[in-house]
Amino acid sequence: VTFGGKVCIHMLTSVGWEPASSASAVLTEIRQALLDSGAEVDMAVSMKRTNPYLDSPPELTRLRTERFPLANSFVKEGLTVLSTREAGPFLGDLSKLEVSDKIGLPFEFAEELYGRAARGETLELPLMFEVKTQLGRKTHCAIYDFLQGLPQDTCLLPTWVMEELSIKDRARVRVRSVALSLITFVKVQPHSMEFYEAVRDSGQEVGPLLTQSLARFSALT
Repeated sequence: VTFGGKVCIHMLTSVGWEPASSASAVLTEIRQALLDSGAEVDMAVSMKRTNPYLDSPPELTRLRTERFPLANSFVKEGLTVLSTREAGPFLGDLSKLEVSDKIGLPFEFAEELYGRAARGETLELPLMFEVKTQLGRKTHCAIYDFLQGLPQDTCLLPTWVMEELSIKDRARVRVRSVALSLITFVKVQPHSMEFYEAVRDSGQEVGPLLTQSLARFSALT
């Protein structure tokens, strides 16, 4: 437990999280972890209500806020998600989409966005989208392509992104265009020995390996 009340346990990571986990189970797990570690309350800190470290950091409220501003007046509610596996039979080879973190949208949306310039409206580039599930989980991604033959109420996501969002084929999501700041610095902290084992097994240096691994991400939000 860190200042501000942030809790770090395996159950709350993308690897340890189970969609079926309840709030009660999470709290029980946290309570047991505190008991097992012999944790104690630092009264000197807990009584300082005005301490800025005790304020809820912005990232903890990201599920209930519009943290990133809307761009291009583009919001689509209730789009049905399809995986590359589900859409492959009628859209062809989607292997390039599967190894990215990008989103495929219906071809009709291209005119709505790229036609803004012809209508005298500002087009904010690059096109970045926020995908939000009905349970509030979010991710941000770039556009893969506007696809002919994809129904207007549908979008495509890589299977691994859907797993990160804990959704399955034909789940409903909200997709909106957002304005993200250009990244200037990234600090990476390994969470387990598996990182070092992967580096060793690859035979590469850490820098090039991280650059290659991060290249498929459109955004680090």
